[in-house]
Amino acid sequence: MKTKEYDLKRLEDMKREKCAVEEELKSLIKQSSDDKTALEKNLRQENDMITHERDNDRRQYEAEINAKENAIERLEEELKHHKTQSSHEKFALEKVMKRLRQDNDNISDEREKERKQYMTEKKENENTLKRMQHERDKAIQQCKAEKAAKDDALSRLSTLASSRLRDNNPNITDLSDQNRPTKIAEKMAELYDNQWTDAFDALEQTDKNEKEIITLLLESLMTAYGECFKLANDNFFEKVQRVIECPKIVDEQLPAKVVLSDQLKQEIKEFRKNQATKVWKEIEGILDVIRSIEQPNIG
Repeated sequence: MKTKEYDLKRLEDMKREKCAVEEELKSLIKQSSDDKTALEKNLRQENDMITHERDNDRRQYEAEINAKENAIERLEEELKHHKTQSSHEKFALEKVMKRLRQDNDNISDEREKERKQYMTEKKENENTLKRMQHERDKAIQQCKAEKAAKDDALSRLSTLASSRLRDNNPNITDLSDQNRPTKIAEKMAELYDNQWTDAFDALEQTDKNEKEIITLLLESLMTAYGECFKLANDNFFEKVQRVIECPKIVDEQLPAKVVLSDQLKQEIKEFRKNQATKVWKEIEGILDVIRSIEQPNIG
């Protein structure tokens, strides 16, 4: 009883853990979605700000370039009209023009530099967003894996607890068990309607009376039941343990103490129940041998 209460308590604990994991998963998904939304909003704001600043700089640079180009054109026109001026003035004018062209080149270089910097920052922001999305997806997958593991453990524990509750307990019926009491009753009724009647009719052809026939059939049925009971219960777990410990010497002396756990015993009994329909031919052969030894004169 303490083991059952402990299993039920563990079942309830794992259910609560399952609920906690589901709540944690929902919280993580919501947090990841909020983080993603916030990051996208910040990126859009930064991109809008950078684009706005770049457009302002571009307009300012274009205005400066246009102003300088106009100044160059104006100076060139003045140069044309003042060809007769002194060489000193000509040298000074050429120097100014050179400086203006150099300023224009510097402005172009700065614009290209700022464009490259903008592209680099944009790529870094995209990589950061991808990394955060990957980390979020990884966390979600991890939570799902943990939830699946806990669900599996909960299912196995529930199955084991259910099996223990049903074991040798007539008050609890497993509707999936083909050998539950109602099914056994149906099979016994079918046995009486078919095999018992056929055997009775066959034995009527001998010199036995009705009472002798019924006694013989009942003894056969009880012998089959008794031998099956022995196969299922006499030193069963000792034989199983011996097979596990040393398969080649099964017929040797059985172990003095069974060290199989209660959980393992229960699982072995469930396995035997599931395999019963696959080995009935072998059991029938064993019963035929026993019957031929005990009742050699039956026709």
